Amino acid sequence: SIAKKPAWVLLNASPIRSAITDEAAKSLEVKGTKVCPHVLHVRVAYSHSVIDGRTALEFEPDGKAADEVRAVFRWTRGQVGLPTRQRAAA
Repeated sequence: SIAKKPAWVLLNASPIRSAITDEAAKSLEVKGTKVCPHVLHVRVAYSHSVIDGRTALEFEPDGKAADEVRAVFRWTRGQVGLPTRQRAAA
């Protein structure tokens, strides 16, 4: 890459029950593209949260969309050398 930093593809808006996500990841990997091991699926929480300017984590903190976002965030932190665990709230 131009920035001399690793680049990854994050598959998002992926159907929940479809082989197309795995097919897309494998196709990209065959071409030498790094693919994030986590996927953001099509979730109702994303649509509902954007209506009033919130994130999926704010809209439904215990939902699957929030879990996916947290997983991507933790993974990304690890890729850039930051701690992957959050401190407990005081």
